[in-house]
Amino acid sequence: MKKLVFSIITVLLMTIFMMGTVFAKADTLVKLEATIEITANKTSVVEGDEVEFTFTIKDLKNAKDDSIAAIEGKVEYNTDFFEFVSTTFSTGGQSGEKFNVTKVGKEGEVYAKLVLKVKENASGTGDVKFTELMASDGDMDKAVASTNPISFNIAKTVTPPPTVAVTNVKIEATKTTLKVGE
Repeated sequence: MKKLVFSIITVLLMTIFMMGTVFAKADTLVKLEATIEITANKTSVVEGDEVEFTFTIKDLKNAKDDSIAAIEGKVEYNTDFFEFVSTTFSTGGQSGEKFNVTKVGKEGEVYAKLVLKVKENASGTGDVKFTELMASDGDMDKAVASTNPISFNIAKTVTPPPTVAVTNVKIEATKTTLKVGE
């Protein structure tokens, strides 16, 4: 009986010490840090222009294999101003939709692209907003990195009508006499 009680106490103590080790390990996990830099190739456009937004990974720290495995977020743009052209996103890209990109990317690489076209007779403003941005290195034990919302205001430039050269025009002066009071 003493051996049984001693064995049970020993197993309980070992379990308690092992739990302490597991909790200590969880406290030492390091949070993933990354910046998703989004740039537009144009900020001033005319009708028919395409604007390309590129997503680049910057300031990557504490990532498994020094890479990002996925990003996600939400894109919103004025659909009276822009029309969707193409993207390298795995899913999404239309205004108001969530998007995600699932591929391995290293720091400094262009990770994804989104191309929008300025509509003919575009109305309103060319605001494009990226929100709810997150990145993951694929290791579920690590936290997900996120960035603040990123906004762009793409200005539509009005093209003045072309100047037309006028030649061979003859202008003759005319004289008109008015008599007042008669």
